[in-house]
Amino acid sequence: MGYQSLYRQWRPETFADVVGQDSIVKTLENSLKSNRISHAYLFTGPRGTGKTSVARILAKGLNCKSGPTASPCGTCDECLGIKNGTSLNVIEIDGASNRGIDDVRELRSQVQFTPINARYKVYIIDEVHMLTNEAFNALLKTLEEPPAHIVFIFATTDPHRLPATILSRVQRYDFVKFSEQATVERMRVVAENEKIEIEAEALRLIAQHAAGGMRDALSILEKCAAFAEKVTEQAVVEVLGVAPQEQVDLFAKHLETDSKSEALQIIDDLYNQGRDLAHFAAAVVARLRQDILAGVSQDELRAILAIEQLTETIREMRFASDPRIVLELAVLKITTTTLGVANADVSELEDKVRGLEEKISKLQAQLAKQPNREPERPSTPEPRKQRIPSANDEERSSFLLENWTDYLK
Repeated sequence: MGYQSLYRQWRPETFADVVGQDSIVKTLENSLKSNRISHAYLFTGPRGTGKTSVARILAKGLNCKSGPTASPCGTCDECLGIKNGTSLNVIEIDGASNRGIDDVRELRSQVQFTPINARYKVYIIDEVHMLTNEAFNALLKTLEEPPAHIVFIFATTDPHRLPATILSRVQRYDFVKFSEQATVERMRVVAENEKIEIEAEALRLIAQHAAGGMRDALSILEKCAAFAEKVTEQAVVEVLGVAPQEQVDLFAKHLETDSKSEALQIIDDLYNQGRDLAHFAAAVVARLRQDILAGVSQDELRAILAIEQLTETIREMRFASDPRIVLELAVLKITTTTLGVANADVSELEDKVRGLEEKISKLQAQLAKQPNREPERPSTPEPRKQRIPSANDEERSSFLLENWTDYLK
């Protein structure tokens, strides 16, 4: 067999080999042990997080001669066939190139056939979100009433593009990005076994650039190993075309200290060296964030505003014909208009707050010195004086006695 790339050589073959997806692995292992097999699974998550690899391991567990089992032997005909991609019972389909209704109709005509010397016929559809609406509608009938020997495993990076009718009929598992530490540890194991000499800082830089994708990390490691006998941080910088960490740190410092000329000079140098300015800006954001979290930022307000501006700039750089200009404009906004106005506003607000606090204290002191006064009662309308009867003297005297207070007013 010819040479295989590192990410293919080190693709996990058992659940024990899978790193960074512990909850998913545990759930699938328990399902296999208890023989509670769903007819359809949906594996979602960023690229390079192990969706297709776990799908193949699940297929092995279903069709291994000792299965269903959470620990496939890896040596039986079905396990070897799945590993080599020659199994007639595990069909892998690229959803991007087989996305039409005719492709799904052909699939529906095949699912009725029972597996050959195996328990299940497993269909792994990668990038399933690329199927057309008509194709999804055609697939829906099979998902509603699947044959007992059929298991679908869908993989996608965009689950929101799947119809709700499909999502409601699958068991969904969300794969997460690998942490920087997990990526470094995995690459260290691979490097030791492949006899690749590599520095710790080089591993860290590769993990940062891979951004949580193990496949990307191993591909970069392989490229760096071909570039230099000993993989140093500088070698990784040259291979990736990224800025050295020293320039990232210096640039972040210039933003916090309002040194726009020096910051613009770094951008010009990186551009002339052919460095990736978008990745450089992302590295600066990461550095500013670390400084804030560690409490060592020279000016926390400036750092926060710089992160906000650079994050927006990174999005704009994707569509810019000259990303250098976009980044330079961001530097000017951060070091002149944005931060100056922000500091002035904050200073003005602080003065106003102090003034209000002093006024409130004075009013409270004045109120404390004044004696307590009963609240004024609302005035009541004066009672209407009644007419004195003009009857005999006895009645007149009786009336005056009863209403004498009104006549004294």
